[in-house]
Amino acid sequence: MWYLTGAAPVPACNINQKGQVVRFIGGMCLFFLGFILFMVALPGNGVWWRLVQGAMMLVGIFVLTEGALGWCALRALGFKTRI
Repeated sequence: MWYLTGAAPVPACNINQKGQVVRFIGGMCLFFLGFILFMVALPGNGVWWRLVQGAMMLVGIFVLTEGALGWCALRALGFKTRI
């Protein structure tokens, strides 16, 4: 369920504080792992390796956003998650 606050729609909170912390830590780990791999990658590894690193950083940012908003995309789709 979405509700409006100001001009932008904000998703309704569907996870508790423990879930927010888990998503925040997971998002930070994904982002920094992707960033570290991006920095130490050897030139000539190919475009696919860079795409994997970029995707890892983007997913990390998305999971960080989920934790900050208190919203889980999988729960919004109807899947049951443990945390």
